[in-house]
Amino acid sequence: MYLGISGYHIRRVSVVGAGLAAIVFAIGYVTGRSHGTVTTTAQVGLLVVWAAAIGAVLPAGIVVASALRLEIVENQVQQTLFGRWVLARRPLADLVGISLGGRAFPLVLTFRDGSRMRVLGAPLGEVRSFAYHMQAQAPQAQLSA
Repeated sequence: MYLGISGYHIRRVSVVGAGLAAIVFAIGYVTGRSHGTVTTTAQVGLLVVWAAAIGAVLPAGIVVASALRLEIVENQVQQTLFGRWVLARRPLADLVGISLGGRAFPLVLTFRDGSRMRVLGAPLGEVRSFAYHMQAQAPQAQLSA
């Protein structure tokens, strides 16, 4: 089981970003043509670039948020970078605290030696269920919201 943003979430947000870019372009084109401010190919090209940049803001933010992921593997918690490279690994028996609801980090795990593991971004609907699953695996951990 893992917690973090996956490729599925990035694709969903990219579709939303593409839709937003199309709306921005359509409004800009219709408004620009009616006011006479979008008349040349260069101006249309600039409008396409601006619409694409606005549409790319959400997917770019989600990609950054997908950097850190938490996974439970054989009675251990591991933090991975983009789900590929293991950054840290700790036994579930050393888990002493599970903190929910932070702004930047929706889930923070604290271990006996004081070290912490964080998830930068995660679907909000999955954070609580992951925390409850972790507490079932490590009943000594205190859950705080």
